[in-house]
Amino acid sequence: MAIFSDGTPVSQWPIAPKHYFDYEILPGESDAGTSFYHSHVGFQAVTANGAHIVEDVRSPPYHYDGERVLQLTDYFNKTDSVIEQGLTSNPFVWSGETNGLLINGVGVGIGKQNDSSCKLPVVDVLPGKIYRMRIIGATALSHVSMAFESHENLTIIAADARYTQPHNVSHVQVGSGQRFDILFKTKTIDELKGSNRTHFWIQFETRDRPSLYRGYASLRYTIPGAKRAITPPAPSTPPLSLPNTTYSWLEYSLQPLIPNNFPTAAEVTRRVTMTVQQFQNGSIYWSQSGSNWTDTQTRTPMLIDIYKRGDAAMPNHTRALQNNNWDPITKFWSAEIGQVLEMIIQNTGSLVKNAGGLDIHPFPCARGAFLGYRVWEWDV
Repeated sequence: MAIFSDGTPVSQWPIAPKHYFDYEILPGESDAGTSFYHSHVGFQAVTANGAHIVEDVRSPPYHYDGERVLQLTDYFNKTDSVIEQGLTSNPFVWSGETNGLLINGVGVGIGKQNDSSCKLPVVDVLPGKIYRMRIIGATALSHVSMAFESHENLTIIAADARYTQPHNVSHVQVGSGQRFDILFKTKTIDELKGSNRTHFWIQFETRDRPSLYRGYASLRYTIPGAKRAITPPAPSTPPLSLPNTTYSWLEYSLQPLIPNNFPTAAEVTRRVTMTVQQFQNGSIYWSQSGSNWTDTQTRTPMLIDIYKRGDAAMPNHTRALQNNNWDPITKFWSAEIGQVLEMIIQNTGSLVKNAGGLDIHPFPCARGAFLGYRVWEWDV
């Protein structure tokens, strides 16, 4: 895409009001997978988002009979503008925890249980089939744990739009920006007759937040020739017990399906450590190694600045090495072409008064965010 196309504010100008960009995206064979789009403006990412699926040009490496998309989003009982105003105010005004989790835009928020307009999400399946469940973490705040009642054998086949070797799990854990594709085997007609059920619960819960939200979706079987089951109200007692720990799920477990020439530890030529911390200065900010960037700064985005001024706008590598790998003039981390970087992002305790503990924050990585890099690797 051209450097003037819409991107993050640090790299490119956003789309001006009442204007637009035309995108011509030509995905390659390796781009097949589960992605999603979302707005980069204000708090719009909560509501301006959707699945973006790139299908395989050839037969996918795993067999399945059908697909289902399960996109998780946060629901708040406030408008985007009210929340954004509070989060950017001085003094800072916290919007409160999420009032609900939605699957594909459907769900029941806290205090909405008796609202007839709030329906539980429904995922329809046929018996004796294998489905590719594309699970998308499009949340702005919530880290989510999810499981399927009486369906414990889940096989992960892809993570963040890349195929992996098959790995069996009993539940799925997804954070903001993450995507996991699983193979989901439905029960046979005989198994359904034996259980005398055609409806099961999908249970999902927030993790690592001060308060827990628990929601449900209906996994509903359609039996050919039979009347479709009516989704009952959400259960008063959780049918499943989901793990409380979040740091041990899939740690060092997934492997690429096809070798990706990922550099080994012995090939690392430079290690860069970023310490991430939350602090308060009227409002609340995140810093990386004591430095922070906010979109209130009136500056030309990095890629456009380089386009206009050339080398004068490039991060100075020598200057960065003298300042913990961060160039204080251009305010960017730098790397040299051909280096193999080990990027360690260490989340540290919050400095916000009375906050205590840790908070979570996603770290997306886009190609070109670091000039001349080969590897982006992190330990959080």
